Amino acid sequence: MLAHPETLKRLVDRYETLRQQTGGQSPDAGERRELEDVSYTLCVATATRDISSALAVARARVCATRDRSEQAREAGERPGG
Repeated sequence: MLAHPETLKRLVDRYETLRQQTGGQSPDAGERRELEDVSYTLCVATATRDISSALAVARARVCATRDRSEQAREAGERPGG
């Protein structure tokens, strides 16, 4: 069972923010710990074992959910829909 898409989105956003903050440099101990925590949480939330897979699964889930929401809205806006 995967985490809620909004939770996944927040985790991906936090991971990306931390990566940007380090700017390709070695993170300090606090940043490294937080990056490890977010990475671990993403892996658990997506039932994966590495961050690359976790990010791919999380992004796909968020995107799929957003697409379904948009389709549902469009269907509701059509006459007789």
